Parts: sequence; C-alpha cells; structure tokens
Amino acid sequence: MPRRTFWLTAGIAVGAGSSLWVERRVRRAIDDAAARLRPDALAMELGRSARGAAEVAAARLQQAVATGRDQMRRTEQDLWTRLVTDGRVVEERVTVGRPRRVVPPVPVP
Repeated sequence: MPRRTFWLTAGIAVGAGSSLWVERRVRRAIDDAAARLRPDALAMELGRSARGAAEVAAARLQQAVATGRDQMRRTEQDLWTRLVTDGRVVEERVTVGRPRRVVPPVPVP
C-alpha cells in the first residue's frame, strides 16, 4: 500500500508542477504576443520594415542607374568609334579634356 501512496503523491506533484509550468509558459507567450501587437509596437515594426524596404529599393535604384550610365557610355563610345572609322566624323585632339569630335558638313546634292 505505501507504494501506491508514493506513486499517487508523485503523480500529483508532477502533474501540478507541469501544469504550473505550462500555465506560465502560455501566459508569457500571450504577454509577448500582446506586447508585439500593441499599436506603438506595430508602428515601430512597420517603420523598421518600411525603412528596410526603402534602403533595398534605393540600393537597387542606384545600381540600376550606375549600370545604365556605364552601358550608355560604352554604347556612345562604340557609336563614335564607328563614325570615326567610317570617315563620317573627324576626331580633333584637344590638349585639355576629352577629344572633340566634329561632324563635317554634308554636301547638299
């Protein structure tokens, strides 16, 4: 009979202890969720995520503009090179700055 009493008491103690632990755990989770869902916390989280999205968008835009400018310069250089090699444009060397390109006048038929 003492064994049954021991195991009954041990079961009650473990059950009560685990119930209290689970209750504390659930309350803590509910309090944390309530704190995250308060209007001021939501506003802070929204601001943080908006700032992050804006930073990512700004970085992508800067990269796109830089890529576009590089491509524009390459294309312009390629076009001027073609015009010079075809003889349509005369390239004049200037002592300071970039070479100046002069388009000769087209004869009128």
